[in-house]
Amino acid sequence: WKTPEVFRALMEMIRRRLLPGVVEALGQFANVEAIPHLDRALEDDMCREAAEEAFRRLGERAREPLLLSALTPLPGTLEERPSSLRRRRSALSLLAEIGLPGEQWRRLEALLDASDPALVIGVAWLAVVSRAGADQNRLAQRLVEVLPAVAWDLRQDAERSEERRVGRECR
Repeated sequence: WKTPEVFRALMEMIRRRLLPGVVEALGQFANVEAIPHLDRALEDDMCREAAEEAFRRLGERAREPLLLSALTPLPGTLEERPSSLRRRRSALSLLAEIGLPGEQWRRLEALLDASDPALVIGVAWLAVVSRAGADQNRLAQRLVEVLPAVAWDLRQDAERSEERRVGRECR
């Protein structure tokens, strides 16, 4: 079923409407041409899981588009949509899974100053897992600043980031 004709038909369908089954089927192709639509699907609560799986299939080929997605608030920096924030959080999480060379983390460093605590925690976690050589004091300071504003599951992620950071310093 994975033919060029099916791929083109799926691409035409997703241009008109995001549907979880279409996103999932496109993901099976692991074709970089689908990345703009997969990125858009990260904003959709019904399609996000299928889009994340599709990005995992793409692996390192998805790194640059995910970096750009994490850095791009929509419609703009002054008034970001909640769905855009969810996309950016998802992109950071996927980058942590796929892997990000430490030197590329620098491109995301400005997100430590984000007003959204989940973005701060996501970029701090990414700094830890990518061994980015980030300013450890700044990471710790930002995590401490955002912890009071986050839900318990994000607080656990932040604490895990800090534990890994401190553990690395002790070595």
